Parts: sequence; C-alpha cells; structure tokens
Amino acid sequence: MWLAFVAMGLLSAGALAGVGLGGWDYYALPAAARPLHPKHDLLRSSGLVGLSCGLAGTALILFNLSYLVRKRLAHVSWLGTLRSWMHFHVWSGLTGAGFIGLHCSFLPRSSLGILALAGLGVVVVTGLVGRYIYSSVPRSLAAPHLPAFHPALIRALIPEATTIAMLCASLWPL
Repeated sequence: MWLAFVAMGLLSAGALAGVGLGGWDYYALPAAARPLHPKHDLLRSSGLVGLSCGLAGTALILFNLSYLVRKRLAHVSWLGTLRSWMHFHVWSGLTGAGFIGLHCSFLPRSSLGILALAGLGVVVVTGLVGRYIYSSVPRSLAAPHLPAFHPALIRALIPEATTIAMLCASLWPL
C-alpha cells in the first residue's frame, strides 16, 4: 500500500513541478497579456493542460475523502494503517489544491471560481492547522515529550484566515 502512495506522490510532484515550472512564464504574466502568450491555448483553464490539472485536482480532492471511510473501517487491517492513510489524506489535499491552482492559472475570473478557490483555501488552511494540532496533542497522559501549541504558528495563521475571510466578505457587499 505504501509503495502505491510513494509512486503517486512522485508522479504528482513531477507533474506539478513540470507544469508549474514549464508554464511559469505564462503564469507570471498579467491577465491581459496571457492571451498573446504562445502557451495560452494549452495552459488556460479550458486548455488541454488546464483541464487536465482541473480533473487531477478534483480527483485528488475526492480521493482525499477516502480517509473518512478508512477511519470508519478501523477494524479492517488489510487496508493499511491509519497513519499511512493520514499521510495520503494530507498529500492528496495539498497536491489537489496545487492542481486546482494550476487549473485556474492562479487567476480566477468568475464569481464562482473565486468562491470555490476561497473555499478550497479555507479547507487547506484549516486542514494544516488541524494536522498541527493532531500532531501536538499527546495521545495519552503519559506522553509529555510532545510539543505544546506553538504561539508563533497560531499568530502566523491568523492573518491568512483573516485575508480569506475579507476576500469572501468583499464578494458579498452588504
């Protein structure tokens, strides 16, 4: 099971790096200049690479939910350990979000795209905070060697959440 996870991780990391680095000159352009770029037909959201990244990101986000099913089947040992499934959950969430970013060319233009990307950002940030909390809280009272919550990390994440909340609030003027 872990060999499949490692293979998928290497494959997706290579794809993300290849598309991201290969199209960096396109992604760095302002929106008005992108249609004139030679790679525009491939890298735009509706292009071959853009749609492939969107499909890969959506599939990874859906596979991400398999961790919830695995937690319910904790007694079935042949499915692998919950630890390896948690690693897969984290990997598929972060990698899926990366593919979604490539799909929208890091520049969502529609209201629905902005809302979806903001929602994905909230899910990723809260997932990272949750994973940090999960790794920081001792599993028993006999494990005092685990680190406590680091205040600097919590203070660093608050502006991110505030920025996302302000973006969502700007989309719905009162």
